[in-house]
Amino acid sequence: MTDTGQFTSSASVLSASWSSTDPESGIVEYQYAIGTSPAGPGSGYIIGWKSAGTSTQVTETGLSLQDGVTYYWYVKARNGSGLWSAVGVSDGITVDLTAPDTSITGGPANSSLSRNADATFTFAGTDNLTSSSALRFQWRLDNAEWSAASTETTAHLTNIVDGVHTFQVRAVDLAGNADATPASVTWRVMAGSLPVEASGAGRAKLQADGVELLLTGCVVTAAPGQAAAGRAYVESLDRSAGLAILTDLALMEGQVIEAVGRMSTNVDGERVLTQPFIRVIGQTQPLEPVWLTLANAAGGPFFHSLATGAGQRGVTDPAGRSLNTTGLLVRVSGWVSEIDSNFIYINEGSLPVVRGVRVSRLNAPSTVRVNDFVTVTGISSMRRAGLSYQLVIRPRSSADFQVVTHADEP
Repeated sequence: MTDTGQFTSSASVLSASWSSTDPESGIVEYQYAIGTSPAGPGSGYIIGWKSAGTSTQVTETGLSLQDGVTYYWYVKARNGSGLWSAVGVSDGITVDLTAPDTSITGGPANSSLSRNADATFTFAGTDNLTSSSALRFQWRLDNAEWSAASTETTAHLTNIVDGVHTFQVRAVDLAGNADATPASVTWRVMAGSLPVEASGAGRAKLQADGVELLLTGCVVTAAPGQAAAGRAYVESLDRSAGLAILTDLALMEGQVIEAVGRMSTNVDGERVLTQPFIRVIGQTQPLEPVWLTLANAAGGPFFHSLATGAGQRGVTDPAGRSLNTTGLLVRVSGWVSEIDSNFIYINEGSLPVVRGVRVSRLNAPSTVRVNDFVTVTGISSMRRAGLSYQLVIRPRSSADFQVVTHADEP
């Protein structure tokens, strides 16, 4: 006798078929039962002995089967003389209600930019019952039909057209369960070129909001999340301008990148590159910060257009009168005049206001106190408060703070 395979993904249905012969008086009845013992019938049936008549196949429905449990069919035959055969037992079928998990182990990274029209992805999966080597995989590009299930763990894609693409792959176990949340990667192929190419952060900022462009000639100065959540910062190789990029891609300081994205202005008035696809093309020494007085850190507007968003507005608190520094890696010094829950305020006398410039406390050491003299390295940024655009220095780590003199030291 046979059941329907090694595994089933149904929690309510089991089927089996069998055969038997008696050349003398023939078979006049079959009886069957279902239980969880691989040995002969005993106690603990989920279906007690029932007659199947002379049918050689049965389907039981409405069952309450348990995930991970193996069930066995028991069948016996009665001949025309009233004699019963020995009980036949199936090889068992295991209920598998849990879908496998899938991961992409190689290929273009999520939110990456590729100059290659070909791509190769590798993938793997895990399951509670099916071994990894027995899992099958289906993949697709851009919501096309799923490929036929196969144990192959590599997909080679060729002649991919320019644009944004999504590769998905899902594992399928021996019960037929498919991963309901396929692993996926979305990346940008650009074998050709874009109408707008900006060499450096300053040229990118000259573009209006909504313009898609290729940004080149920039170095990472702050990895995503270092200076601000969900943001990386890059700077032109000549240190003339900096720019925020909205990304969580794993970037490191000193990486030379190119990126395709759309220029935008965030709610704080800072220009950012959104929807980016990034390609790391090299590595250089991390850029040195630009030493500035606090007055010079408070930059004025850079070819700013209220109508299109092009350029970069200047800060108004403190009033920006020097060259625009928004997005640049800078280094400033000053006495700590005040500390609140969000900022440390510093001033060194170059500003007419006593309170001074805001320094984010995100990465500030707890040892900083009022009247300390500190040197701070960080990204020159801004935040909006009502009609005011405030200068904010955003350190990337506690190492960006240096306490030169403590308040209680002579």
